Amino acid sequence: MNSRWQIRGNSLLRVAIGLALISFVSYASYQIGRFSGSTVITAPDDAWARDDAASEAFQNLLTSARFAGSEAYSLSQTSEASLPHDEAYQYLLELLAASIEMQLSKGDPSEPKFTDWMADYRKFLGDSPDARYLTAPINSTYDYEVTFDMGDADYLGVVIYDTDPLTGWNRATDSLYVLAENVGSEKSIRLASSNSRQQAKSETGGFELQLSATAHTVMVRTYRFDGSVEDSSHISIAVSSSTGSESENTNQTQRNTYAGDALPVETRITNTSRFFNETWQGSRALARATASTANSFARSTEVSPDFVGIFYPTPDNSYHGGAFDLAPNEHLVIEGKVPDAAFWSVTLQNHWMQSLEPSTGKASLREDEIALRDGRYRIWIGALPPPEDENWLSTGGLQQGLVAIRHLLATADEAPTARVIQATDSTNEAIQ
Repeated sequence: MNSRWQIRGNSLLRVAIGLALISFVSYASYQIGRFSGSTVITAPDDAWARDDAASEAFQNLLTSARFAGSEAYSLSQTSEASLPHDEAYQYLLELLAASIEMQLSKGDPSEPKFTDWMADYRKFLGDSPDARYLTAPINSTYDYEVTFDMGDADYLGVVIYDTDPLTGWNRATDSLYVLAENVGSEKSIRLASSNSRQQAKSETGGFELQLSATAHTVMVRTYRFDGSVEDSSHISIAVSSSTGSESENTNQTQRNTYAGDALPVETRITNTSRFFNETWQGSRALARATASTANSFARSTEVSPDFVGIFYPTPDNSYHGGAFDLAPNEHLVIEGKVPDAAFWSVTLQNHWMQSLEPSTGKASLREDEIALRDGRYRIWIGALPPPEDENWLSTGGLQQGLVAIRHLLATADEAPTARVIQATDSTNEAIQ
C-alpha cells in the first residue's frame, strides 16, 4: 500500500517538475524574445543609401521625421513647456501620413487623385470642422477635368496654386466657386494651360481655370453652412489631354518636378519630405509669430521664410484671429460686427493649427449657433463656462492655442477685438 502511494507520489512529482520546467522555458523564451525584439533593430551606417536616388530620398524622409521629433521634444523642455511632446509626436505622425498619401501615393500629376487632407484623424494647417479639403498634384504639361456632384454641400471652391518666385510661398493663380442654388447635380471644371483655354471654355460651359507654367496643386473646398449633414459631395479629377511639352522655365528642383510620363518614386519621396518639412516649419513659424501678440488680434510684424509651408491662400475667405494664452481663471472675450458673408465661423485650434475637440463645451461655432445683439456678437473663450446666455468656446483646459475667424464670400467685414478678463469680473462684464 505504502509502495503504491510512493510510486504515485513519485509520478506526480515528475509531472510537477516537468510542468515547472516547461513554464520556466516558456518564460525564459518570452523574455529572450522580448529582449531580442527590442535590440534587433539598430541604426545602419548611412553608406547603404549612397549612389541610389530612391534610397537617398527615403533616408532623407526618415531624417526629416527624426529631426521634427527632436524639435518637438526640445520645445517641451524649454519656455514652451506647456506643449507636451507626446501630443506633438501625434501631430507629426498625422502630418507624415497626409504627406505620404498626397505626395507619394497620389503624387503623380499624370495620374492625379484627390487626397482628403482632413480625413478621419488628420488635421493640420488650420482646418475648419465645417469644411472638406481635397488636393491633387497638377502640372501644366496636362489639361485636367474636375467632375463634381455637390451633394449636401452649400459651397464648392477651386483654387490653382503655383510658387511665388520671390518668396517661395504658395500663390493662388486662378480660382472659382459655385453655390448649391446656382448649379445642377453634376458639373465639371476644366483646368487648362493657356494653349487650350479657348477650347476648354466652350467644352465646359464656362467652368474653366488656367494653369500657370509652374502650377503644382489644385485644392477643392466644400462647406456645409448649417453643419446638419455629412458632406456627401463626390469630386474626382482626371487628365483630359496633354499640352505636348513642359514650359522651358520649369525648374526641376521645384515641388512640381516632373520627368517623362510618370513621376519617379524618388521624386515623389523627395516631394513628401519637402511638404512635411515646410508644413512643420511653417506651423512653428506661425506659433512664434502669433505668440508675440497673444490675447489680442494685432498683426504680427514677424515675416519668416518658414511661412512657405502654411500659406494656401483662399481668395473667397477673409481671416481674422490670433493666439490665446490663458490662465485657468481667465477668459479671452472677442467682440465684433456680424459680417455680410455667405458663411462665417469661429474655431479654436491648438499650437499645431489643429481644430480642438474638447470633452466639455464646443470649440467651434457657426454663425447660426452664435447669439447676436443688435448685429454684433460676443464670444467667451476659456476653460470655465461663461455667464449665462453668453456664447462660449471651450479650450478644454488648453492654455495656449489659436483663434481662427473665417468670413466666406464677405462683401463687408470688420476686424473683431479681443481682451482678457478674470473670472471674478465675468458677472459684471456680462451685463454691460
